[in-house]
Amino acid sequence: MARFATFFLMFALLVCSASLSARAELPQRFRLGLTIGTDEGTRERVEPFRRYMESVVDRPVDLFLFETLAETAAALSQSNIDYARLSPTAYAFLAKSCVGCVTPLVTSRPDSVTGRFHAVLIAMKGASAPGNPGQGLEDLRGGRIGIGPPDAVATHQLFLTHMRAQGRAPEQFFSRLDTVRTPLEGIAGLLAGTLDCVVGWSTMAGDPATGYSGGTLADFFRETNGSTSKLEIVWQSVALPYTAHVVRASLDEDLRQRLQSALIDLPQEAPDVYRAIEGDVFPGGFEPVSEEDYAGYLLLAE
Repeated sequence: MARFATFFLMFALLVCSASLSARAELPQRFRLGLTIGTDEGTRERVEPFRRYMESVVDRPVDLFLFETLAETAAALSQSNIDYARLSPTAYAFLAKSCVGCVTPLVTSRPDSVTGRFHAVLIAMKGASAPGNPGQGLEDLRGGRIGIGPPDAVATHQLFLTHMRAQGRAPEQFFSRLDTVRTPLEGIAGLLAGTLDCVVGWSTMAGDPATGYSGGTLADFFRETNGSTSKLEIVWQSVALPYTAHVVRASLDEDLRQRLQSALIDLPQEAPDVYRAIEGDVFPGGFEPVSEEDYAGYLLLAE
């Protein structure tokens, strides 16, 4: 019995050791998280991106789908996933609540010009006091402003936050804050004389004559087939990325760099795979980012 017990114990230890050895040799799985909302076809649509990620990280990639950005961000903070595509606001709030646990890799671009935009304040050109070359923000003190609805990040939340950070409380600086459904509705009020300025957005890159490469003035130029020469931007926020592809900061630095490089190369190497994850909204590819690029959103999170 003693010999049998010794043999059994040695056998069990060998089996356990072999099991642990085999487990150690298994590749660590990589966990990809995406927010789907009500889109039930997401899993099938992003399957090419999941397979592409497997070739990049050289290990199996599991796809986790979440209904809301809040659930996706929480999964990152709890280390339940390794990678996620977030809105820049969701990333900022996550970075503030979980300091040092995540890092951004890239942001999406709507075109090849830039991957950034600005919240801007638009006014009529030449409406300054006589002798004042161009209308400045101070000339609008006491004026009527058209501002986006409370859930509008760029034309309401970021604008109010950045103005206050600069020492100008909009509720005191302007005589009246009128909510407009869209910036173009605000432009109509500006041209009609019912507003003195309107909050919009702009890439501030490209040709100013056509309203830059994207934004409120560019939309106005396209929809009216007219000139923007009567309008000017008198204030702009810091540059703001459009999206945030984020990973856990605890991932190996070499792996993070491989992921970033692969994402930047993705539109050229596999355009169909790129469209699978970014759709038609951001056809311009990816550009690299760091936490500092989201300073405007981090200010909002504070």
